[in-house]
Amino acid sequence: MTLPSVRTRAVLGTAVLALVLLLVWWWPDSGDSTGVTVEGSSSTYTVRIRLPHPSPAPGEAEIVVVRRDRAVLDLDQVTVAASMPSMGHTMAALTAQPDGPGRYRADGRLFLMAGSWQLSVRLHSADGTDVVTLPVTVPVA
Repeated sequence: MTLPSVRTRAVLGTAVLALVLLLVWWWPDSGDSTGVTVEGSSSTYTVRIRLPHPSPAPGEAEIVVVRRDRAVLDLDQVTVAASMPSMGHTMAALTAQPDGPGRYRADGRLFLMAGSWQLSVRLHSADGTDVVTLPVTVPVA
């Protein structure tokens, strides 16, 4: 019985290591893997929206807003509406409620069906209204 050469063992070891790393990287985590987070900016604000369960059913949108110049955030109202340009669908805007400094939460139905949507976040302040548009894909259930 002959033993594999050092080179053969090194190649096999590298292949096994690569396989393990791929499995670790692709393996779903135990956290909430159904959530979607999107981020975008206007000239004044940066907006990040997290949709814990994007679906046509009523749900929630967690919205974080910061001023790009890091000045104090002073918004009168934040609304979010979804549209699906490819199908001509537009959903009614939801008014987000404050949920801490720079944090807002909108509850209700954003999406009519699975597919590619655009979220329009309207940020109303004494200086006017900024709109940040973010793409989001609602998965098929």
